[in-house]
Amino acid sequence: MLVHKISDLGNNRILVTWDYTSVDISIGCSPTNGLPTAVETIVLVKKGYIQNATQNCPIPFLGSFIYSFNDGSSTSCECTSMWVTDRTKMIVNYNLCSTKQFYSNGGVAYCVLSKSVDSNYYVTVVNADSTVDFNTTFRFTCYAMTTSGGYVLASDNKGACVQDQTPHNKSAIGTGTLTFSSNAIPSESSSVNTVLIAGIVVGVLVLAAVVAAVVGVVLCKKKNKVRTQSRENGLEHLG
Repeated sequence: MLVHKISDLGNNRILVTWDYTSVDISIGCSPTNGLPTAVETIVLVKKGYIQNATQNCPIPFLGSFIYSFNDGSSTSCECTSMWVTDRTKMIVNYNLCSTKQFYSNGGVAYCVLSKSVDSNYYVTVVNADSTVDFNTTFRFTCYAMTTSGGYVLASDNKGACVQDQTPHNKSAIGTGTLTFSSNAIPSESSSVNTVLIAGIVVGVLVLAAVVAAVVGVVLCKKKNKVRTQSRENGLEHLG
């Protein structure tokens, strides 16, 4: 009795037993039969609640990118493409490159799950199209992604993340691989550091202004005191 992943069934797992064997759930779902890996994930989102299910996309996926797409035989979208991802939403400009991404006609999707496994991220995105036909358009896509030499590398897979999916190779039921290039990829830590540095600078400037004002008042009072004493001394001599 073993759990097998069958390519002809979309790489789904099935439990194989003798036809006369009845299977108890606790036995059939035992880890000894082989459980899905940490990579394999399936996401469900209630209809009409896509934006309620959004999660932050991983840092490497954030920014404005030029990208190239390789379908396993040819490369397209080089230098004439634009892929923009903010915290939860990604938009592809089909006017620059018409090759569909995340199986979407509209070119808009949201991140709904992101997990880190070893040096890779596995990101499930949901297509924001109002309807999908499950022929050329689908609701969910998983991206396996990583960073290398200043680039972001990714592969897609229709429906869910699968065990053998890697950022460098075209998945069996994916459309291909992507290479993203960008001059500036946002970083939460750098953003926080920038805010902290700015706050420290402002604080130092304010403190310096306060010290200068206090010193100015002290000097001014001291100078006025000297003038008063001089004036009094002058009056005494005159008397």
